[in-house]
Amino acid sequence: MNLKQLENLAKKNNWTIRVAKPQITESTWSNISAFAVDISDKKTQLPVSINDDIDLLDIKLKVADDHNYMAESSFYYQESSYQTSSGSKFTLPTFAEKFKFISKHSWFEGHFHGEAVNLDNYDLDYSKIGTKAYLVDKNGKKYPADISESGYMTITDIPATSDEYMSINPYFPTSKKPVGKTKDLTLEALKKRFN
Repeated sequence: MNLKQLENLAKKNNWTIRVAKPQITESTWSNISAFAVDISDKKTQLPVSINDDIDLLDIKLKVADDHNYMAESSFYYQESSYQTSSGSKFTLPTFAEKFKFISKHSWFEGHFHGEAVNLDNYDLDYSKIGTKAYLVDKNGKKYPADISESGYMTITDIPATSDEYMSINPYFPTSKKPVGKTKDLTLEALKKRFN
């Protein structure tokens, strides 16, 4: 039964449908949303009996940022409960389809440990000694890395591209020469991998 069918059934049987405002609890990795629907008989004010599956909730997602690097996402802790006219409460699993998320951006992360500058100095702060790293696309545009105290580097906002490669160039205080190249996933490769 879809929502339109439920509305028609409520009109036909003189039911009242009340929808509570969703309550959203924010968490570190996800937000938890709870909502409630009350379907009662207008005359008796008691909950009605429905013996059918109901598509009760349509969810529309607004993508505010595409920096999501998981191939698939889903809704977690899916659970519904209902209360009978006698006051008994029952809990049921709720089913929601998984969805694929193809980001148009990529990122790079890595860790380096410069032996030449770190010899006998294990407390060295890599973020303060002038170490730099950046990714360069084929047009010469640079994407600088954020470098942590421990030498962990992250480059974000890299466009997923159809270019064959982008080069990663780390520079140490004692070196003027970029080192090595790596391949980034192209947009086409992402589509093939996640579709």
